[in-house]
Amino acid sequence: MFRAFVAAALAAAVFAAPAVADRAAKPAEKRQIAKAMRASVVGGGVPDRWYTIDRQRISTASSSWAMAWQRSTKAGEGKFQPAYALLVKLAGTKRWVVVDLGTALVGCGIAPDKVVADLVGPCPPEERIG
Repeated sequence: MFRAFVAAALAAAVFAAPAVADRAAKPAEKRQIAKAMRASVVGGGVPDRWYTIDRQRISTASSSWAMAWQRSTKAGEGKFQPAYALLVKLAGTKRWVVVDLGTALVGCGIAPDKVVADLVGPCPPEERIG
């Protein structure tokens, strides 16, 4: 009986987990995303030497959406909090734009729920847009 309960609980957890199906950004996409993050006013003028950009991911729910991490370099240690950004690619271009940056709920209420769930995990119900 206990084994059946554990098996059922594990199966429920597996099927209830969000389906994150993003992909790694290609080299050209990485460069374009990094350029967008460095040019963005979202997040407020952190000097370039204070951070590096990595973990660029493209949503498989919609390839017009991406996320990337901003982490401190040695020069930036203790001067700002690492964060992640949600970006959208402008229609008909290769230009990415940062639409949100932070440490929690990034993209919630801004990007489609399916995209946010794909890239960073689900938003709370009160933050979803559909």
